[in-house]
Amino acid sequence: MALLSTICEFLLTLNTNKEKKMKKIKVEQKNNNDEMIIDLPSGVFGYLGILFIGFAVVDYAASRMGTNLTAFLGPMSQFTPIAAGLIGGLFLTISDKSE
Repeated sequence: MALLSTICEFLLTLNTNKEKKMKKIKVEQKNNNDEMIIDLPSGVFGYLGILFIGFAVVDYAASRMGTNLTAFLGPMSQFTPIAAGLIGGLFLTISDKSE
């Protein structure tokens, strides 16, 4: 659990150091309906980064519950949540720089 919090802190420091480049989420209300439009980060790298970080969280949680999603990697499977989280953070950083 400490490892996950360390990874989260690392990703937060990456994003907080670049406050100028961070995007704000715009929420607008259309007409009288309750529909909302949320402006999400665009670009392939942004979505890939979110997917990799999501996989890292799911892989870590599954391994804590006793299910190894990456058993085919052998002893290296214990490092896949770390690697996926770092790759996801890298992709999110690349997507911020390209826009």
